[in-house]
This record gives sequence, C-alpha cells and structure tokens, in this order.
Amino acid sequence: MSIFTPIRKALQNMIFPSGYSSLLTMPRSGFNYADEVNGYQSAIIMACVNWIQRTFPEAPVYLRKRNADGSWDDIFDHAMLQLLETPNPYYDGLLLQQATVADFTIDGNAYWRKIRSAANRVVQLWWIPSTLIEPYWGYSTTEYITSYKYSPGGFPEDVPVEDIVHFRNGLDPQNIRKGLSPLKSLFREIFTDDEAANMTAALLKNLGVPGVVISPKDGQGSMNAEGAQEIKDWFKKTFTGDRRGEPLVMSASTEVGQFGFSPQQMDLKALRRIPEERISGVLGVPAIVAGLGAGLDRSTFANFAEAREMAYESNIIPSQRILGAVIKKQLLTEFEQDTTLWQVSFDLSEVRVLQEDENKKVERVGKMVTGGFLTVADAQRETGMPVDETQNVYLRPMMLMPVPAGTKSAKTDALQLKSEGLTEEMKSILWKRVDQQRVAWWGVASKQVEPLYDAEGDAVVSAVKGKSPAKMAAAAEAAINSNKPDWLKMMTKLLTNIIDDFGGDTAEDFGGTKVRTIVCSNCGGDRVEVDGNKYICVNCHEEATPIYTKAEKWTFDPTTAAIRKWIKQHGAEDVVTILATNLDDVKRVILAGVDESQSTAQIGRNLRQFYTDRSPFKAMRVARTEVTKASSFGTQEAAKQSGVVETKTWLTSRDDRVRDEHEAMDGESVKLNEVFSNGLEYPSEPMCRCVLTFHTGR
Repeated sequence: MSIFTPIRKALQNMIFPSGYSSLLTMPRSGFNYADEVNGYQSAIIMACVNWIQRTFPEAPVYLRKRNADGSWDDIFDHAMLQLLETPNPYYDGLLLQQATVADFTIDGNAYWRKIRSAANRVVQLWWIPSTLIEPYWGYSTTEYITSYKYSPGGFPEDVPVEDIVHFRNGLDPQNIRKGLSPLKSLFREIFTDDEAANMTAALLKNLGVPGVVISPKDGQGSMNAEGAQEIKDWFKKTFTGDRRGEPLVMSASTEVGQFGFSPQQMDLKALRRIPEERISGVLGVPAIVAGLGAGLDRSTFANFAEAREMAYESNIIPSQRILGAVIKKQLLTEFEQDTTLWQVSFDLSEVRVLQEDENKKVERVGKMVTGGFLTVADAQRETGMPVDETQNVYLRPMMLMPVPAGTKSAKTDALQLKSEGLTEEMKSILWKRVDQQRVAWWGVASKQVEPLYDAEGDAVVSAVKGKSPAKMAAAAEAAINSNKPDWLKMMTKLLTNIIDDFGGDTAEDFGGTKVRTIVCSNCGGDRVEVDGNKYICVNCHEEATPIYTKAEKWTFDPTTAAIRKWIKQHGAEDVVTILATNLDDVKRVILAGVDESQSTAQIGRNLRQFYTDRSPFKAMRVARTEVTKASSFGTQEAAKQSGVVETKTWLTSRDDRVRDEHEAMDGESVKLNEVFSNGLEYPSEPMCRCVLTFHTGR
C-alpha cells in the first residue's frame, strides 16, 4: 500500500463560507460609520495615500532568477517588465502603480485586468477601481472564486479568474475572498475628523464674522417682523463685506450683542490630532511624512529623514513584497512556465532616503582607518575619492604590539590545563578560549556543508519532476543517497582539519608543539592542506612529507590509526543520520502537498522553497554539531599522546543556557580513558558548549 493511501482516504475538499458578513458597525455602537465615510474624501487619509502614491514608483520593478549554484541574476529586460512599463496605449506603468497602491491602501484590494491577443497572450493591463469589481463564487461552499463581476456601467460582466490580477492586503475575515482594508478599524476616527471639518466650515460660513444680536433695550418697546427684517438688511449692507469696521450710530436705545464663536473658540486642533495619529499609525506613514499637524509639531530636518526611512520600512517595502508575490503568481506565469526560480523584486538601490548619508559614511570610514581596520587607499576608494595606491597602508598606533591570530595569552598558557587548583576566573578564561575557537570554526564548516544541501535540493527537485505523488518519496530518496559520496568526502576533510587544529593547541599546553615543517618532496613548497591522513601541497597538489623540527618536544599527530578510525566511523555514522533526517523532511513536504491536493509541479516548487529557506539553518546545525564533537575528540587525543595526562574534567559555560544534566556534571572528573556519568567520553551532543580540562598528576 502506498504511504499516501491513508492521506487520500482522509482528504476532503476545503469548505468555504457561502456568503460574507455585512456587519459594519463598530464595537459598543449601533451607528453604521462605514456608510458615512469615504477614504478618497478624507484629508488625512489622502495625505498619507498621496505620499505613498508619489513614493512607491521610486523603486522600479525587476526580476531575479536563481542559478544552479544558488546565486541570483538580476534581470531588467523581460517581456513582463516591458508590459508593466507600458501597460496599455493610454497611460504608463507609473500611473498604474499609483492607482494600484491607492486602492490597495484604502480598500485593501486592487485589481488589474489582463487583455489578451488572438493568440491568448497578455498584451495589455488595465487598472479597475475596486468599487467596480467583486469576486464571485455563486455562494458555493466548495468554490473559492469562480469569476469576477465587473460593473463599469451598471451591467455586470463575468471576467474569468485568470484574466484578473487581484492584490489583497491580508484577508478579510468577513469575506475571505477579499483583502482587508486597514481603515476598517478607523471608521469612527475618520468620521470624527470629517465632522470636525464640517462643523468648522459651517461655523465659518454662518457665523464666521461673529454674528450679532440687535434688539431694543429693556423697556424701550418692541419690534415687529417687518421692522426687524429692515434693520437686518440695513446692518448687513452697511457693516459687512468691504464696509466692515464702519462706525455704527443708532437713533434709538439699542443693544448689540455678539452671538457666535471667535476663531480661538473654533480651534479644534486637539480634537483632530487623534484621528491623524491613529490613521497614520495604521497606514505605517508617520504623520510628519504626510505633513499632518500631529507630526509637524515636533519635526526637524533630522527626524524627518528618519521618519521617511521608517515609512519605507513600515509601508512601502512590505507592500512591495506583497505586490511582487502576487505579480509572480498571477502575471509572471503568463510569460514563464515554471516560476519556481524567479522572484519579482523592486530595485531600492537608487532610493535616496535609503542611502547612507555621505557625512556619516565619511565619518564611519574615517574611524575604520584610524582604528587600523581599513587602509588609506581603501578608504579613498570607499568614499569615491581619487585613489593613491602608495597609501595602501594601515594607520595603527606605534605602542600596539601585533599578536598572531589564535595566540593564547600568557595567563592562559600558564594554566597548563590542570583542572586541580584552577580558580573560577581561570576556568572562565579556558572555556572562552575554546568556545571562541569553536565559533570561528562554525562559519568555516557551514560554508563547506551548505553547498551540499543546495546540490541535494537541485537533485531532489529534478528527481521528483513529472513523478506522481506516490513515486516522489522513492525518487527523492534515491536523489539524496546519490550525494552520499560527496558528504563522506566533505566530512572526512572537515573532521580531520578540526582535530588537527584543536589537538595541536592542546599539545602546546602540555609542553608539546603543533609546529612542524611539512615539505613537498616534489616542489619543495611548505604550504599544505590536510586531506584525511595526508598532507597535500598547495602548489603542485602532490603529497607532502612532515618534518619535525623540534626533536626535544613531542608533536601532535592527527594521522594516527586511532584518529583515522574515528574519523571514518563517526563521519559515516553522521552522514547516514544527516541524510535520513533530510529524507524525513522531504517526505513531510510531499505529504503536506498531497494533503492540500496540490499539483506535482506545486509540490516540486514547495521542495525548492524548503531547501532555499532551510539550507543555511541546517548547514549551521551540522557545523556546530561536528565542530563540538571533533574539537572535543581532538583535545582528548592530544592529551593521550602527551603521555602525562591522568584525568579529565567536564567544564560547562556556567550560564543559563547550560542543560540541566550537564550543569550537574560541572567539575566531574574521571580517568582519561573512562567515560563520564552520562556515558560520554567527551562533550559531543548537538549544540553542546561544554569543554574538557585535564590534570597531569604532577
């Protein structure tokens, strides 16, 4: 029975909601604010949207294609890019982008319609306002979207799904076929700002030149309607318009009182700050960038530049990623049959606000020169100045003494790695020395492991292509095992070099040396690489012969029969474990695709994405495990070769990351050839950071 049979039996179609919720009232309110607001008529929203529209097209669209070696090629000349640049005969790609991001921001949805030629090729793109088009599914529970209803003149037209590019800002829980407008949570704030503007306008219109009340003084008689209208008309004619400020003289005892609001009384600044702050916060455009009062109160040129950069990071760049993913899925497929190795990206290299400030750059480079990290010539090259090649020098203080990399301090050398009598400070110094050396090896090792994961990913994707889901697992297993020889070769070389490095350092701590001259008998060169139990000359690639130059000291030998046996045995075991783990991961990806009724092509794309995303992590995990294991074994073998070590002690990092079982072992000592209480000869478990110390018994 196929491993996929149980999954097929349990597989059911996804059930979708047949309708959608029309609940638009806000919490604790029965008033429908949504019917009373329009994003395109809100000054605050349009201030933010206008900034987004002007800024979004600054970064042109381009394509990236992944090569077999994992590198990327940038592609700026492609049929799809040409279409995006000139989408139709009436407007260009910049206008298309501006209209799209406006709808995307306000409504949460934006739409393009594809116009096809007689040969069914997409030759034009048209933006459709989100108010004129809706996804349609016939209120079915088994169909997500069957078509789009486009109503340009009141008469709906059915547009096929494949002829629409639908950009969604997330998914709306009230209608999962559409995106979610970020402004839905702000209907009250938008309404509040609109009402504040309407109130101010109405007051200015009706009572803006403060209204007055003209009436007879108490006891001075009354006024009929005709007389009142006559006085009103006379007052307006005499004291409004260009005649404002004229003196007023009344023939009878009259009281003139102000009735209305002064400009100070009509100041609604505080009331309008809250909508500004919340709307700009939800849209990811700081108020200062949009020119809103809530941001301008505290604006300076310095924080304005930082705010623009923040607006890019919180709005523009995330939106570009979303739109790029949709374009890849719904448009690039019209031009490329397999888009697995493609990316739709936006070129941010020329966006000025994201470029490093020139003054800060010069200051940074200057510090690197005076700190001795960068030559003067390199600094000139970095800052775009004429390069003087005679200044290819480092500026370093005369009082600094150069120390070769990897050299231990005198204090550490004095320890002689004797576990008895070590102070806590000495133990900390010892642990840090070994840990730093291991961390340096992590990067070296992961760079050797990661290409094998990339090659394995290519082999797996190629092997499962065109296979039915039932045969994919077997094809993937064969592809993974085909790389086993390369894994074994890499593992042998890696373990040998790690053991040589750590064992040599340990030898020096016990009066020995790892210094030896290795001379090539063919060319006389002394630059070599370790390959298993051989030394290979870098110059002519022939085997070199080690010559020990200090007869009075013993020298650590990384090529003994015991070490070669350990490397062969543990290397083979670890490779088997790694490949088995890889196969399990691949099977999970395949099973997940089958569970979701995905096509074989989509499962292949999922596998490609899995290796792309996970290879660096998996490579580092293997690197850390092998470095810990080989470094511990190498130090123990050096201790054995010294002939003076009697016992060994388990030493932890003594921080909150130590495992409970290892914390209990801290300071545990056993004879050199015995195992510790956890059954291990030395620290070798994955991600372990413990080290060994030794006692000579002298």
